[in-house]
Amino acid sequence: MMQSRVAILIDAENLAATNAAQIFSIAASYGMSVLRRSYGDFAKGAGATWLEKASLHAVDTVQVCSPAKGKNSSDMRMTIDAVEISAAGRADTFCLVSGDADFTPLAVYLRGAGKQVIGLGCENASRSFQQSCDAFHVINLSANASQAKNQSQSAKPPSVAPTTSLLPLVQDAIRLLGDEVKGGWISLGRLGAALRVSGPGFQLKHYGGASLKKVLAKEPALELAIRDTGDFVRVRPRIAFISA
Repeated sequence: MMQSRVAILIDAENLAATNAAQIFSIAASYGMSVLRRSYGDFAKGAGATWLEKASLHAVDTVQVCSPAKGKNSSDMRMTIDAVEISAAGRADTFCLVSGDADFTPLAVYLRGAGKQVIGLGCENASRSFQQSCDAFHVINLSANASQAKNQSQSAKPPSVAPTTSLLPLVQDAIRLLGDEVKGGWISLGRLGAALRVSGPGFQLKHYGGASLKKVLAKEPALELAIRDTGDFVRVRPRIAFISA
Protein backbone atom coordinates (compact mmCIF):
# COMPACT_ATOMS: atom_id res chain seq x y z
CA MET A 1 0.00 0.00 0.00
CA MET A 2 1.37 3.39 -1.02
CA GLN A 3 2.28 5.75 1.81
CA SER A 4 0.24 8.91 2.23
CA ARG A 5 1.97 12.02 0.88
CA VAL A 6 2.20 14.60 3.63
CA ALA A 7 2.43 18.37 3.23
CA ILE A 8 3.66 20.11 6.39
CA LEU A 9 2.68 23.78 6.53
CA ILE A 10 3.92 25.75 9.54
CA ASP A 11 2.66 29.03 10.95
CA ALA A 12 6.15 30.10 12.07
CA GLU A 13 4.84 33.03 14.10
CA ASN A 14 2.65 30.70 16.16
CA LEU A 15 5.18 28.05 17.20
CA ALA A 16 8.95 28.42 17.58
CA ALA A 17 11.41 26.05 15.93
CA THR A 18 12.36 24.63 19.33
CA ASN A 19 9.31 22.42 18.76
CA ALA A 20 10.58 21.12 15.41
CA ALA A 21 11.55 17.65 16.66
CA GLN A 22 8.04 16.96 17.97
CA ILE A 23 6.39 18.41 14.87
CA PHE A 24 8.29 16.28 12.35
CA SER A 25 8.12 13.14 14.48
CA ILE A 26 4.32 13.37 14.60
CA ALA A 27 4.05 14.23 10.91
CA ALA A 28 6.22 11.22 9.98
CA SER A 29 3.68 8.88 11.57
CA TYR A 30 1.14 9.88 8.92
CA GLY A 31 3.27 9.13 5.86
CA MET A 32 6.07 10.50 3.70
CA SER A 33 6.62 14.25 3.75
CA VAL A 34 6.68 15.64 0.22
CA LEU A 35 6.64 19.30 1.18
CA ARG A 36 7.72 21.33 4.22
CA ARG A 37 7.16 25.06 4.44
CA SER A 38 7.14 27.62 7.21
CA TYR A 39 5.47 31.01 6.81
CA GLY A 40 6.08 34.27 8.63
CA ASP A 41 8.33 37.22 9.26
CA PHE A 42 11.67 35.59 9.98
CA ALA A 43 13.26 38.81 11.15
CA LYS A 44 11.62 38.73 14.56
CA GLY A 45 9.93 36.68 17.26
CA ALA A 46 9.23 32.98 16.87
CA GLY A 47 9.72 33.29 13.11
CA ALA A 48 13.42 34.07 13.53
CA THR A 49 14.04 30.67 15.15
CA TRP A 50 12.94 28.86 11.98
CA LEU A 51 15.76 30.36 9.93
CA GLU A 52 18.25 28.64 12.24
CA LYS A 53 16.54 25.24 11.87
CA ALA A 54 15.47 25.42 8.22
CA SER A 55 18.49 23.66 6.69
CA LEU A 56 18.62 21.01 9.42
CA HIS A 57 15.00 19.98 8.80
CA ALA A 58 14.92 20.73 5.04
CA VAL A 59 12.19 23.34 5.50
CA ASP A 60 11.44 25.97 2.86
CA THR A 61 10.95 29.36 4.52
CA VAL A 62 8.39 31.70 2.97
CA GLN A 63 9.07 35.26 4.11
CA VAL A 64 5.84 37.23 4.47
CA CYS A 65 5.70 40.75 5.87
CA SER A 66 2.36 42.18 6.98
CA PRO A 67 1.60 45.45 5.14
CA ALA A 68 -0.15 46.92 8.17
CA LYS A 69 -0.43 46.29 11.90
CA GLY A 70 -2.98 43.62 12.71
CA LYS A 71 -2.92 42.11 9.21
CA ASN A 72 -1.54 38.57 9.22
CA SER A 73 -0.41 38.10 5.65
CA SER A 74 1.42 34.85 6.47
CA ASP A 75 -1.91 33.16 7.35
CA MET A 76 -3.37 34.19 4.01
CA ARG A 77 -0.30 33.02 2.07
CA MET A 78 -0.28 29.66 3.86
CA THR A 79 -3.98 29.21 3.13
CA ILE A 80 -3.55 30.04 -0.57
CA ASP A 81 -0.63 27.61 -0.90
CA ALA A 82 -2.58 24.82 0.84
CA VAL A 83 -5.53 25.24 -1.55
CA GLU A 84 -3.19 25.19 -4.57
CA ILE A 85 -1.34 22.10 -3.32
CA SER A 86 -4.65 20.33 -2.76
CA ALA A 87 -5.99 21.27 -6.20
CA ALA A 88 -2.78 20.06 -7.85
CA GLY A 89 -3.10 16.68 -6.10
CA ARG A 90 0.38 16.93 -4.60
CA ALA A 91 -0.56 15.72 -1.10
CA ASP A 92 -3.05 13.39 0.57
CA THR A 93 -2.51 14.60 4.14
CA PHE A 94 -2.00 18.14 5.40
CA CYS A 95 -0.27 18.82 8.71
CA LEU A 96 -1.25 22.37 9.68
CA VAL A 97 1.06 23.60 12.43
CA SER A 98 -0.75 26.41 14.24
CA GLY A 99 -3.37 27.11 16.85
CA ASP A 100 -4.99 30.00 15.06
CA ALA A 101 -8.76 30.01 14.50
CA ASP A 102 -8.12 31.65 11.11
CA PHE A 103 -7.16 28.20 9.77
CA THR A 104 -10.53 26.65 10.67
CA PRO A 105 -12.07 27.39 7.23
CA LEU A 106 -8.97 25.97 5.53
CA ALA A 107 -9.19 22.71 7.51
CA VAL A 108 -12.90 22.40 6.65
CA TYR A 109 -12.17 23.06 2.96
CA LEU A 110 -9.37 20.48 2.79
CA ARG A 111 -11.47 17.81 4.45
CA GLY A 112 -14.26 18.57 2.02
CA ALA A 113 -11.75 18.03 -0.79
CA GLY A 114 -11.06 14.52 0.52
CA LYS A 115 -7.80 15.33 2.30
CA GLN A 116 -6.79 14.20 5.76
CA VAL A 117 -6.10 17.19 8.01
CA ILE A 118 -3.85 16.92 11.06
CA GLY A 119 -3.51 19.90 13.38
CA LEU A 120 -0.49 20.51 15.60
CA GLY A 121 -0.37 23.33 18.13
CA CYS A 122 -0.14 24.40 21.73
CA GLU A 123 -2.64 23.49 24.43
CA ASN A 124 -4.55 26.77 24.16
CA ALA A 125 -5.09 26.41 20.41
CA SER A 126 -8.43 27.54 19.05
CA ARG A 127 -11.14 25.01 19.89
CA SER A 128 -12.80 25.52 16.51
CA PHE A 129 -9.53 24.79 14.70
CA GLN A 130 -8.94 21.64 16.77
CA GLN A 131 -12.41 20.31 16.04
CA SER A 132 -12.15 21.05 12.32
CA CYS A 133 -9.17 18.66 11.98
CA ASP A 134 -9.30 14.88 11.66
CA ALA A 135 -6.86 14.77 14.57
CA PHE A 136 -5.12 17.40 16.68
CA HIS A 137 -1.82 16.91 18.54
CA VAL A 138 -0.81 19.14 21.42
CA ILE A 139 2.85 20.15 21.27
CA ASN A 140 4.55 19.79 24.64
CA LEU A 141 6.00 23.27 25.07
CA SER A 142 7.11 22.67 28.66
CA ALA A 143 9.54 19.94 27.57
CA ASN A 144 11.23 22.30 25.12
CA ALA A 145 11.33 25.16 27.64
CA SER A 146 12.86 22.91 30.29
CA GLN A 147 15.50 21.65 27.88
CA ALA A 148 16.41 25.20 26.83
CA LYS A 149 16.65 26.32 30.48
CA ASN A 150 18.94 23.44 31.43
CA GLN A 151 21.22 24.17 28.50
CA SER A 152 21.46 27.87 29.31
CA GLN A 153 22.30 27.18 32.99
CA SER A 154 25.00 24.66 32.15
CA ALA A 155 28.52 26.08 32.39
CA LYS A 156 29.80 23.51 29.93
CA PRO A 157 27.72 22.96 26.79
CA PRO A 158 26.91 19.33 25.85
CA SER A 159 29.40 17.81 23.42
CA VAL A 160 26.99 16.43 20.83
CA ALA A 161 23.28 16.16 21.54
CA PRO A 162 20.72 14.68 19.17
CA THR A 163 18.30 17.39 18.02
CA THR A 164 15.69 15.46 16.08
CA SER A 165 14.63 12.20 14.52
CA LEU A 166 16.34 11.12 11.31
CA LEU A 167 13.17 9.39 10.06
CA PRO A 168 11.71 12.33 8.05
CA LEU A 169 14.97 12.79 6.10
CA VAL A 170 15.22 9.05 5.44
CA GLN A 171 11.69 9.05 4.05
CA ASP A 172 12.52 12.02 1.80
CA ALA A 173 15.70 10.33 0.58
CA ILE A 174 13.79 7.15 -0.32
CA ARG A 175 11.24 9.24 -2.20
CA LEU A 176 14.01 10.95 -4.18
CA LEU A 177 15.62 7.64 -5.14
CA GLY A 178 12.34 6.21 -6.45
CA ASP A 179 12.99 3.15 -8.63
CA GLU A 180 16.42 2.58 -7.06
CA VAL A 181 14.69 1.36 -3.89
CA LYS A 182 13.93 -2.35 -4.20
CA GLY A 183 11.14 -3.64 -1.97
CA GLY A 184 11.60 -0.65 0.31
CA TRP A 185 15.25 -1.55 1.04
CA ILE A 186 18.13 0.83 0.36
CA SER A 187 21.85 0.41 0.96
CA LEU A 188 23.38 2.57 3.69
CA GLY A 189 25.96 3.91 1.26
CA ARG A 190 23.34 5.11 -1.21
CA LEU A 191 21.17 6.45 1.61
CA GLY A 192 24.06 8.48 3.02
CA ALA A 193 24.61 10.16 -0.34
CA ALA A 194 20.87 10.83 -0.76
CA LEU A 195 20.58 12.33 2.73
CA ARG A 196 23.12 14.97 1.86
CA VAL A 197 20.94 15.93 -1.10
CA SER A 198 17.52 15.88 0.60
CA GLY A 199 18.79 17.54 3.79
CA PRO A 200 21.12 20.49 3.13
CA GLY A 201 23.65 20.85 5.94
CA PHE A 202 23.11 17.23 7.01
CA GLN A 203 25.55 16.15 9.73
CA LEU A 204 25.42 12.94 11.75
CA LYS A 205 26.47 14.74 14.93
CA HIS A 206 23.06 16.39 15.03
CA TYR A 207 21.49 12.94 15.46
CA GLY A 208 23.68 11.66 18.28
CA GLY A 209 25.75 9.04 16.47
CA ALA A 210 29.24 8.55 15.14
CA SER A 211 28.09 6.51 12.14
CA LEU A 212 24.97 6.36 9.99
CA LYS A 213 24.40 2.72 10.93
CA LYS A 214 24.40 3.52 14.67
CA VAL A 215 21.99 6.43 14.20
CA LEU A 216 19.59 4.32 12.11
CA ALA A 217 19.70 1.51 14.68
CA LYS A 218 18.24 3.89 17.27
CA GLU A 219 15.17 4.61 15.14
CA PRO A 220 12.32 2.22 16.10
CA ALA A 221 10.52 3.01 12.82
CA LEU A 222 13.48 1.76 10.75
CA GLU A 223 14.62 -1.82 10.11
CA LEU A 224 18.27 -2.75 9.39
CA ALA A 225 19.45 -5.81 7.47
CA ILE A 226 23.05 -7.03 7.24
CA ARG A 227 23.73 -8.91 4.00
CA ASP A 228 26.73 -10.24 2.13
CA THR A 229 26.38 -7.36 -0.32
CA GLY A 230 26.28 -4.73 2.44
CA ASP A 231 24.03 -3.14 5.02
CA PHE A 232 20.50 -2.10 4.09
CA VAL A 233 17.65 -0.21 5.77
CA ARG A 234 13.94 0.36 5.20
CA VAL A 235 11.00 2.07 6.90
CA ARG A 236 8.99 -0.55 8.74
CA PRO A 237 5.67 -1.26 6.95
CA ARG A 238 3.71 -0.16 9.99
CA ILE A 239 4.89 2.76 12.10
CA ALA A 240 3.45 2.80 15.61
CA PHE A 241 2.29 6.30 16.59
CA ILE A 242 3.53 7.65 19.90
CA SER A 243 1.82 10.85 21.03
CA ALA A 244 4.02 13.76 21.98
